[in-house]
Amino acid sequence: MVGLIINCQPEHKLMSDVFCKGIERNAGICDWTLWPLGSRCVPSIPYNDGSVKILFCTNKGDTAVDKAVDSLRDRIRGAEVTVYAHGEHDSGELALDCLDCGARDFFNVTMPANLVGKRVEYALKKGVTPYPKIEVDIASGSRVFVSTPYSPEAEIDITAMEAAIKRAGFFSQVSRETLPAEELYKKVTDEISESKLVVANCTVYTQSGHNANVFLEIGFALAKGIPVVYFMRVGSPPLPALLRGKLCGQFHTAADLAVQLCYGLSGQSRHEKD
Repeated sequence: MVGLIINCQPEHKLMSDVFCKGIERNAGICDWTLWPLGSRCVPSIPYNDGSVKILFCTNKGDTAVDKAVDSLRDRIRGAEVTVYAHGEHDSGELALDCLDCGARDFFNVTMPANLVGKRVEYALKKGVTPYPKIEVDIASGSRVFVSTPYSPEAEIDITAMEAAIKRAGFFSQVSRETLPAEELYKKVTDEISESKLVVANCTVYTQSGHNANVFLEIGFALAKGIPVVYFMRVGSPPLPALLRGKLCGQFHTAADLAVQLCYGLSGQSRHEKD
């Protein structure tokens, strides 16, 4: 196994050490190269059998990160790329673009070191991801309703959920309209009724606590027999007592949310549409 760290800066050192030790523990190391890669110009290397594991670090001001992933995989055939991103690259859409270009995983420096270390360990295991499948049986193209608080702080997470649902092969239903209460209630409940799944963002973004509308929508969906999957940012208060037995995906960043949700749903999009 060959380990390559691309574009590494001092803030990446802790995780680059974890990456290096992980390679040594998994299969011993055939070669080790530390390349600062400001130009993204990747030289050809004589390994193309999938034995190359790349930790691709991004830095402030970097652009076209997904294109760089694509270039790495093109120049080093069979390489498995993990993106370790700068905090300014906390974008669900960017994370998914990198997955589309062949990256195994995407996480950033704002996540706790122990969690990123576990992600690196998974990245070094061929064909294994740390993300559980969401066990629902729905057809590709089905509507998925996003139940979420609406605020400026939540917008980055809402965008991440919409992007992940779309990439997984489903139609994302989000209600951002401002309507009179009765009209809004009818619109939302109609949209939930037309959906095959509800993705509930139970994150608390303000000091007022959990969003009551989210739990009303969850209750309506459950009463209709529509499955609900739950996500919340790390640090949010626990779910209400009646929901605490539910599996709830914990995420640290919008990119983390997008990757978890896309991987979780992607196994379901192989079903033929009814």
